[in-house]
Amino acid sequence: TVIAVFVLSDLVMHETGLITVTVMGIVMANRETDSSRSLMRFKEDLTVVLVSGVFIILSATLNWDVVQNFRFRFLFFLLLLLFVVRPLTIMFALLFTRVPFRERLFIAWIAPRGIVAVAVTGLFALRLADYGVPGAEALVPLGFGVVIATIFAHGFTAARFARWLGLDRGKGNGVLLVGANGWTVAFAQFIKQQGSDVLIADESKFALRRARRAGIPVYQGDILDEAHDDNLDMGRYQQLIAATDNDSYNALVCSELAPEIGHDRVSRMNASAEHRSKRRGRVLTLGGTPIEEQLDRLQAGWSFGRTRITEKFTYADFTQRMKASGGDTLAVQRASGDLAVFSMQHRPPVEPGDTLWTFVPPDPVAPPRG
Repeated sequence: TVIAVFVLSDLVMHETGLITVTVMGIVMANRETDSSRSLMRFKEDLTVVLVSGVFIILSATLNWDVVQNFRFRFLFFLLLLLFVVRPLTIMFALLFTRVPFRERLFIAWIAPRGIVAVAVTGLFALRLADYGVPGAEALVPLGFGVVIATIFAHGFTAARFARWLGLDRGKGNGVLLVGANGWTVAFAQFIKQQGSDVLIADESKFALRRARRAGIPVYQGDILDEAHDDNLDMGRYQQLIAATDNDSYNALVCSELAPEIGHDRVSRMNASAEHRSKRRGRVLTLGGTPIEEQLDRLQAGWSFGRTRITEKFTYADFTQRMKASGGDTLAVQRASGDLAVFSMQHRPPVEPGDTLWTFVPPDPVAPPRG
């Protein structure tokens, strides 16, 4: 469709195709959609393919004579572009925005990308050469020099620069709980006691009050809203558990966020015993206990616990104990801090040194003697 619109516009009036498809993109990007995440992922993949194609096409126009036109004085231009012109341009563009200063510094170093310079330079060089402008033959090698310089400079320094600025905290070990209720608040308190990051997300300010009183970090809003991308660092969380009372919403959360967090790192709880579906995301716990039953158990005195597997107390011993108690095994925490959850579809391997998180009933009270 885009190519057809571009060609038709160019036939009506020369050089209007680019303007037409640009306006078309703006309109499509701002239209109302239920969820644009899948569309955005498709566009990002398509962008990678198209940008790669542009590099191949433009590189095919190079020959050894063009490469020889690269002069030593061009290095001064590249240094000026990398360390003065582009950073000042980005800082000025973000002057009246809410982007934090450290993020501005990072963007100023890695943006804008070199593909813009190559595409524009290739077009301008041809037109200027047709008009006989002196120096037009130097634009193409200079443009590719900019690209090569930015690839090496940014490729080898971007990660270290982000860590130096405190923007890249590495792989997170946290758990994101979607849905604020008594069970998720109690589970979040337990996770916090284990030294892991935890966050409860819910649209209801009222539902989040209990979590706030318990000192649990919260996020008010729809986790599927695109606005959360600017307010929530998803890289801090290695597991997501959707535990609202809406089974369809739980499944939608898992479906939408699985590509971002990882398909093996999103789980959901069944909303009720009538909806013990094994589809649309992994169902937390081996038995698929619904959230309403977990809430009843919590009221009955069930609690969260941890058991360390050793050479003497093996996983087989632990399994026998859990069968006898009737409790649920929720997750296994590795010595490295990595976390894997138990579900109806997946039972992660357990080795000595691992710690198992459980939800178990209270110990039976011994009857009085005599």
